[in-house]
Amino acid sequence: MFRRINVSRRACITTCVAGLTAALFGGLGIRPRFRGRWCVARSAKQIQGSSASDRHRFARPGAVCCLVLGDWGSGLPLQREVAEGMQQFASVEHPQFIISTGDNFYPSGVESIDDPAWRDKFENVYNGHDLRLPWYSTLGNHDHQGAIDPQIEYGRVNPRWNMPAPWYAFTRTCGDVRVDFFTLDTESFAVGDMPQMSQQIAWLDSALAKSTADWKLCVGHHPLRSHGHYGSTPRLVEFVKPLLDRHGVAAYVCGHDHDLQLVKADDDRFCCVVSGAGGKARDALIGDDTVFADTNGGFAALSFTKTEMGVAFVDADGSPSWIERFLKWPTMGAAENEEEFICQRQSLLASENQSSSSLPIGQS
Repeated sequence: MFRRINVSRRACITTCVAGLTAALFGGLGIRPRFRGRWCVARSAKQIQGSSASDRHRFARPGAVCCLVLGDWGSGLPLQREVAEGMQQFASVEHPQFIISTGDNFYPSGVESIDDPAWRDKFENVYNGHDLRLPWYSTLGNHDHQGAIDPQIEYGRVNPRWNMPAPWYAFTRTCGDVRVDFFTLDTESFAVGDMPQMSQQIAWLDSALAKSTADWKLCVGHHPLRSHGHYGSTPRLVEFVKPLLDRHGVAAYVCGHDHDLQLVKADDDRFCCVVSGAGGKARDALIGDDTVFADTNGGFAALSFTKTEMGVAFVDADGSPSWIERFLKWPTMGAAENEEEFICQRQSLLASENQSSSSLPIGQS
């Protein structure tokens, strides 16, 4: 059962979600559900009326931090508005890189490395001082309507742009924190190209098995889980979800739906982050497994320490509207049972004045 959200109802919906999660955990005494060797506890915080002075401290000191932007290359006023919001947010959070979840250039990708779209929809838009960062880019369905090779080759023209292949892995570190990202070309899953699907599935299974990173994330254009206009992608659920569950992936990050969503299905050991509101907007929808949903433009941010993954959703003007923090069970001190774990986590959350609930995600 779904409900449609427009911007006038967003504050009401997010407040209700925050209140419900707090009530479920505190009032009803719900305990974290432990599955496998470790789980992640979640704390949620809605940001009400953020001002410039308090739009900070999403990323912990010493964390790996990035912005996540999708469906951005529209050339519409909303694209520039979101880019300005990214600069505002980045000026206080100082991310180290940007992830693009695809549909980099509307309506039909690019035709060459000299295509004017590179200048008009990339170079001259994301030129703020704090956005001069590496971009790790993903192919979307609109990119496939143009030529793929120029998007792979453009990194030789501008080293900010990283797309070494249609699907690839990259690693980012900060101090002793390591995060491995595995980027897919999900168009083959959307259209049913079995040979390319098989190649990517075999590659992803092998690459995930070899990873020893603190955190593993999978990035694609099409959603694995979504309650937006396009919804979930059945072949990703069938073929990719089991790999993410098996190998302890913390999140699947995507775009395609022109909204912002955080989805956590009971059957998944990971969460789904939808960030597809970089240049276009559609009404958002919520379902039974929706944690957060918003529309009218924006982007997401991720941060990682040895013990915590943070997910923030940021409005087009750069104001954070929702923050989630996922804590690894094995790093919660010497807790040996659920009661002790809950006491430690509640103490941590009380110091941040956050509401809380719990989600099991991670390694089996």
